[in-house]
Formats: sequence, C-alpha cells, structure tokens
Amino acid sequence: MSPKPLAIPVLCYHSWTIGSDYQSDDHLALEADLHTLAGRGYKILPLVALVDLILGRLSPAQLEAERVVCISCDDGKRYDYFDSCREDGSVIKSFHSLLLESTNSLPNAYPGARATAFVICSEAARRQLSAAFNESYDHWTDSWWASCARGGILGVANHSWDHVHEALENVRQKENKKGSFFQIKTQLDADAQIADAQVALKSLTADHNEAIFGYPYGHVSAYLKDVYLPRFGASMGLMGAFSTAGDFASLSTNVWDIPRFVCGYHWKSSEEFNHLLDAAESRQESSE
Repeated sequence: MSPKPLAIPVLCYHSWTIGSDYQSDDHLALEADLHTLAGRGYKILPLVALVDLILGRLSPAQLEAERVVCISCDDGKRYDYFDSCREDGSVIKSFHSLLLESTNSLPNAYPGARATAFVICSEAARRQLSAAFNESYDHWTDSWWASCARGGILGVANHSWDHVHEALENVRQKENKKGSFFQIKTQLDADAQIADAQVALKSLTADHNEAIFGYPYGHVSAYLKDVYLPRFGASMGLMGAFSTAGDFASLSTNVWDIPRFVCGYHWKSSEEFNHLLDAAESRQESSE
C-alpha cells in the first residue's frame, strides 16, 4: 500500500519583527501559533526529518495518523535565542524560549531540533549590517550559535555568506548585484555564497550545524536548484534547501526547493493561520 499523501506547512518567522501585536511582532505571532497548533493536535516535524522523509531515509508510515508542522526562522539575529525587553519593559520571549515552553503541549513527531534558525555566516557582513541599521553588533553576534546548535531545541543552518543584502557595500556576486539571490547562478558565486558559508558555519557551531540551506529572500535560481546543489550539495554537507514559495511540502517535493510560508506575508493573523492549517488538512484529506 502506498503511503498516505502529506501536505506539510513549513513556517518561517523573523525575530527582528518586533512590535505590539500579532501582525507586527513575530514573537507574539509564534507564541499564538504554537498554542493554535497544540489545540489542533499538531506535532512538530524537524526540518531535517522532513528532508529525510523526502529522500526516503525515513518511513512516513508513523505520520499517517498525525498532523505535523515544520518551523524555521531567518537571518540569525539575537532574538532567535536571547530573551529581551520592549521599550515598555515587557519581555520579548525569544523563539528558543517559546519553543522550549511548548515542548509538553506540542511534542515532536520525530527526534530533532524543534525549529531551525538560518543564519548569515559572514561576521564581516553582519558587522556591516549592524552599522547600516544603527545597531550594536550584539544584535548580530554568532556567540550563541554553538550552544544553540548543541541544545536540541533550535538548530542552526546556512543562510548564505552575506545574503547579498542590499545594505552592504559589496556582496559576493561577480557584478556586485544586491537584493536578489536569483543572481547567484554561476559556480563561482555559488561557492562564495554557499560553500564558503558552510565551512564558516561548521567552525562557528563546532560542527553541530544542520545539513540544510535557506535561500536568502526565498529566491531559488534554476542553476542552484537543478545543477549546483544536486551536484555539490552532499560534498559540502547539505542534503536539502528551503525557499519561501508559499506552498505545502510533500513527499514528492524537490528536496532542493522545499517551500515555506512566511509570517506577515502569507498569513497575518490568527484567523489566517487557522485558514492555512485548514487548507493543509483539506488537501491531505482530499487525497486519501
């Protein structure tokens, strides 16, 4: 008998989105969403386990009676891991804290980190970004990556060398084209953005980084998806990559182009989040 088709929401949050309500603060959104997921009987599927399922390294049989969700966050700012305070003195719970708090109400479907933080690997780029945004480097520090990666709650993975970020003076792209990862379409540029970042990340996490990649801006060039990563990914320690295409993952998803939904873009309220889950459940049930 063939396995039951799956429609898995892979969620993406940004810890630098800090405001006063669900729509303007991804910490408040994540906290509310975790409660929603627990109330609807979901379990967390680690991102690396999703990749293993797509690659056939894990059997999907134990998920046939489960509702599962994957969680990620992008860019690697300190609010991923450290609690902080708003200007009014209220606590900003880090993503790590929120995930840890949800352990009993929202268990894992498979062993592994409950979410993954995709981080910008170049210290020089992060220092330039801190200056560009008039922030202390403490906001962009990598000091927490190794302990976080070892901790089992929030994994750490490659989000490129410099994100080809538009706020940087120079980026690792042969023509210095910024603001689009679609422009990474040669081996020279891909090595500079992905392979070099992977080497740096292994060192900064004491080799505890996860074997997955998060495309900056969610931009997936045909060269990276169809040529570069299938050919060189395994040798550099990568087995899957995630976009932000706004669709559900399944066992037939291209492992180098796994879609995610972005908080604040694909959904902006608890009501819209419930609709997203409704759609996942409906798609899964309709294919039974």
